[in-house]
Formats: sequence, C-alpha cells, structure tokens
Amino acid sequence: MLVDNAQLLRPGSERAGGPIEQHPPGGASSASQNLKLTPAQRRVFADLFAIGAPRPVAQASLADDLRALLKDRLTPVLSGWTENSLWVGKSQLATVMRCEGQLAADASQPRSKSLPLPTAIGIVVHRAIQLTHTHPGRSCDEYVKAAIQGSRSEQAFEAFWLEAPDHIQSDVIVAAASRLISYLDSIPPLQSSWSPRFEEPISARIGALVLAAKPDLVLGRPRPDGRQTMLLCDMKSTDLRDYHLEEAHFYALIGTLRYGCPPFRSCVLSLTTMEWTAPDIDASMLYAAAERVIEGTTRIVEVLTESRGASLVPGRHCSWCPSKNTCPSHEAWDQAGSPSDPTMYAIGAAPVTITAEAPRQMVSAPSSRTEENPYSF
Repeated sequence: MLVDNAQLLRPGSERAGGPIEQHPPGGASSASQNLKLTPAQRRVFADLFAIGAPRPVAQASLADDLRALLKDRLTPVLSGWTENSLWVGKSQLATVMRCEGQLAADASQPRSKSLPLPTAIGIVVHRAIQLTHTHPGRSCDEYVKAAIQGSRSEQAFEAFWLEAPDHIQSDVIVAAASRLISYLDSIPPLQSSWSPRFEEPISARIGALVLAAKPDLVLGRPRPDGRQTMLLCDMKSTDLRDYHLEEAHFYALIGTLRYGCPPFRSCVLSLTTMEWTAPDIDASMLYAAAERVIEGTTRIVEVLTESRGASLVPGRHCSWCPSKNTCPSHEAWDQAGSPSDPTMYAIGAAPVTITAEAPRQMVSAPSSRTEENPYSF
C-alpha cells in the first residue's frame, strides 16, 4: 500500500478482481492538503498514486500460474540455448519485437564502452531525483552537481565526463536541471511510509531465462493478505510511445513473479507532458505480458542461435541500428521518407529474411544503460 492508514480502512464491497478495502470519503483530499501540494502534484497524488483509493486482492495462485505458463512454453525453446542464462530486459524484448535483424546486429557488435549523451543525462537525472528524497532542502543546482560528482564513481560516466568538452558538460547540467525541476514540480514529496525505492533491480528466473527490470521508482511493499499494494513507475523525458504500455506491463509481470503478488499499478510516466500509461494491473494484462515474453524469447533464441534468419522490419529504429549502413531494410526506409519521421513503421514493406552472422555476444548478461537509442531517457 502506498500509505499506511490501516486504522482508517473499513470493509468494502466486492468487485471484479476480488474484495476491496476503502478509505472514508475525503481521506485522499485531506491528506494532499496536509502535504501542501501544487495542482500538478495533487493530480499525481490522487490520480496516479491514488492515495486512499481501493486496493484489490489478487488471486492467490496468479503468480504460480504465470510462472507455470512461462516454464511450460519456454522449456523446449530454451533447450537450444547453450549459455547458463539468457537475460531478457525491456530493451531486448522491444528490439526483437520490432526488428529481429536489429537484435542480431546488436549482438554481433562489440558493446560500446562510451556513453551517449542522452544516457549520461539520464544517469545524472536519476541520481539527482534520489538525492532530493535522501537529502531534502537543497537547490536544484546543488542536486545536479552532487549527482554528477556521484556518477563519476562509475567508470563509463567518468570517461564520458573527462572527454566531454565544456559545451557538452553544459548540455548535461542544463538538461538534467530541467528534468529535475519537472519532476519536483509535478511529483508530490515521497513520504517514508510509502517505502520509496529508486532504480530498484527486480528479476525473476524461469529455468535458464532471467527476466530483469529496474523501474525508476517503486512505492509500497507486498502484504501477506494478497492486496495489490505496490506501484512501479518508469520515467521518460520524451512523450509517451505506443510501446511504453507494454513496458509497464513487463515490469508488472516481473514484479508479480518476484513478489508472488501483482503490483497495484505499473506505468511509464512522461516528465515532458506529465501523462502516464494506463496504470491499473489485472490478470488479463499479466497473461498478455507473459505471452509477449514467450514470443519475444522464442525469437531471441531462434535468431541468436541461428536456427533461422532474422526478419527485417524498417522503421525509425533504423537510425540507431549498428547495421544501418548495410541493411536492405534501412535502404527501404530511406527511400520511403525522412529517417526522423516520428511515425513508427511508416512503410508497409514485407519483412526480408536473411541469415545473420554468428553473433559474438549473446544476450547472456544484464544490459547496461549504454544504449545507442537516442530516444531513450
């Protein structure tokens, strides 16, 4: 639960998904007024965090049923995987679902040790947000400077910072401050009773498969009575994309497998627009997420073990693919229009199947934040 007001709870009515418990009318509004929130913060407090709103009780066997489904369907697939583990996160899953060729290209290229500018900015922003909770009362400039100093303990960021000219360092500072201010002006102060955690690593193993995620913000803790009381939130500096809802459901699936109970809500939040994906989680969404994991994992294993060729589907993602200069799909995308066209899959070309070169690096370890995708946070 996001806030512990158990003394205010009273038995509620029944609804789809199980029994609920409700707060007395006015509990949420009075709590937000006590926190002296801005209008934007009150909206997040009431509509996203839903302090005082009902909490459903999940079916007791849901997590076990999902795990059994994944195990039964993926055991034959993973028999062809020779590594000890196959790590699959949102990045690998999204990549293989939009273009198998890009997954093969990513795996066949040595991983770059240099940080792209958007990734460096994201590292600073996430650390600064954490500092606002652990060390309140400072200015945004102080938070950004402290976040940069702390991030320099990481080898990749230190190399980026030492090599960056003044104007690039300035871009990092200004962009990080802008996004931090957007967060502070729109997200209510996180109360200790909500048990806030930042960039919380969660994973679930099914045989050789390890599903991994690191949501930017986690509120609430699992409860013995099966109430769905956790909220998982990933933050983006871009507008929301169609695939962000699938990412949120992927987080919810991993959380369900990890804790044995689904989260109350899971969403992707845009710091640009302060809109978020539909947050409520139910069993049907989790089963759909499991089916997507089954399909994506099957594709990953088939492509990376070269049991078949990779299907190529052009789109905006071509612009950050390692094989963009040689791939026939990217050529088709260029001929269709501008590579910066914001519409995904803007051309209706039939997928091309080719045999990928033997990948030098399998997806057998957790991916880092050093993605070449310039549209990621």
